[in-house]
Amino acid sequence: MILHQHLQVNSEFFYAQQLDLTKFDTFIKTKIKFKKYSQDEFDTLIEDLVFQEKEQYIFIRTKDKGEFLLSSIHSKLSKDDAISYLKFNAKNQTCYLFDNVDYFSYGRFGIASNEKIERYLSFNSEPADDENIVEWIGKPHKWEYETHTFYTKKKLEDFEMFFDSDAVCEMAEYYLPFITDELDIKEIFVYSKEPIKYYKPKKSNKLTITNDNLEKIYNILQKYNFNFASVCINANNNAVIFSNYILRIITQSTPVSPTDKILSSNKMQFMWTTIKQFKANFLDTLVDMICDFQNAQETNLISVRNNLLRIDDKLKESNVYYIHFMMKNKKKFKLILTSKKEEHNIEHKLGSKLNLKLIDKILKLMGLNIQEEKTH
Repeated sequence: MILHQHLQVNSEFFYAQQLDLTKFDTFIKTKIKFKKYSQDEFDTLIEDLVFQEKEQYIFIRTKDKGEFLLSSIHSKLSKDDAISYLKFNAKNQTCYLFDNVDYFSYGRFGIASNEKIERYLSFNSEPADDENIVEWIGKPHKWEYETHTFYTKKKLEDFEMFFDSDAVCEMAEYYLPFITDELDIKEIFVYSKEPIKYYKPKKSNKLTITNDNLEKIYNILQKYNFNFASVCINANNNAVIFSNYILRIITQSTPVSPTDKILSSNKMQFMWTTIKQFKANFLDTLVDMICDFQNAQETNLISVRNNLLRIDDKLKESNVYYIHFMMKNKKKFKLILTSKKEEHNIEHKLGSKLNLKLIDKILKLMGLNIQEEKTH
């Protein structure tokens, strides 16, 4: 597996040939079973663990390239704790710390050998009241000389120089050049304060709707004398939201009233357009939303009002589309797409084959240009 992207921007990690983990003896230890993951699936796993807003640490042991300890975004160690851990792991070896974010100027680097700190440098352009802009221990180290980057404490404190994510990323690649390579990862453990659930790839399936699903959906539509129900899709270049809050309007007054009756299965799914295997996930989500029609119930418009407002707030300046699932009998269906910007006057026929080719057509109609990397 390649770890590079997880050791660059917005990361905090320690590295040594062998890390001592007794610090986490009181934590819950969870073994991650990752051996059958593709690179894309592995990347999703690590991102999910790192961006959890919980205190947890991800330990990664490689066959011959040492060990890494990544902190979740909620687990940033204080200066004293970081220095203590560096020194503790610097018995007869070198231990490193790399830490940075890209949403303001912040960088932190530490290196210890023989249980002593050789260099600890941090810069925080937005310090809290009890924090210093600069922490400075030791003398300029090898990377600083090699790159002719001669920081001074005063220039950093006066914001005449910045130590930030760009520098930290360069330092990680300089001191650990192998992080861009394929690494033989032997073990991954998560140390956490509470039990965790971690990302597991969906098992491959036929990505179809069963006859049992179709019959249940058909029966619900017949109950209300409908021949279709619709998945709503809000989309922009950043994200897509699927919702089943209003599958159909049962009664509608003029003007629209909060007491108007609707058919709803009260389900929503959110997807970033940048996630790995977006098209496959889009297909799975669409199938899941359609299958959920069988859970539809009659309710009032007011009951979903807050959910609809939440979508508007979560995905501003989005275009609105509907994928209509039409049934003439218990076994056959067809799909049609309409859009709010076309005032739903134009019907784009999608056919009845739920596959990736269909998703390509839907995304094209929605104006989303998704370029996916090949799986390693």
